[in-house]
Amino acid sequence: AEALQQCIAKASDIEGGAVMLPTGRFRCGQTLRIPAGVRLEGVGMGSDPLNSDLDGTAILHCGSASSGPLWAMVIEGNFVGVRDLQIVDYHLDGCASNAAGGILLNGTARGIESAKFTDIFLYRFTSGTALKLLASKAGAIFYAEFYSVRVRYCKVAIHLHAIDDIDSASCVNSNRFFGGVISGTVDDAAILIEGPGDNNQNIFFGITVE
Repeated sequence: AEALQQCIAKASDIEGGAVMLPTGRFRCGQTLRIPAGVRLEGVGMGSDPLNSDLDGTAILHCGSASSGPLWAMVIEGNFVGVRDLQIVDYHLDGCASNAAGGILLNGTARGIESAKFTDIFLYRFTSGTALKLLASKAGAIFYAEFYSVRVRYCKVAIHLHAIDDIDSASCVNSNRFFGGVISGTVDDAAILIEGPGDNNQNIFFGITVE
């Protein structure tokens, strides 16, 4: 995880670099943080829709009881791109399956604009949320695009949450979701949109929910 985070930091230093991951399993015990302008790209979601082989490019979030629930990946800036990989709350080989979630777009006291996600497989986030867009403390998330995101087994699949604080307003507006599948056991909600902040003009088109 440390080596991968260092590569991401180097890509950020050159103001808009890409980190390319080959076929393989990348085990991470901490949250991967993706800053503005960085793209993280694998070679594919693998060959097995049940995810039993973990081939393709797989990021395995390996939690521990001591660390507590962590997000596998947190997006922290504009124009981030993530594509062609799977992100798994791994529960074997000494890992505790207790992630807070898969991908968090963290619009806390900041704006996040025009992030793009393509061909992502989020698997087994049964203790949390697979994909969350969070705006708080006058933060905002705008114009994110999600293409063919697959979620299998989770507590909540997709959560849009805009929190209004006493002295500020936040919003999650004008984000678009195209295609994709939510399948397997979903304990609480497939798609959850929550205020009291604005959640306006978000588009969901062609998503299959089993």
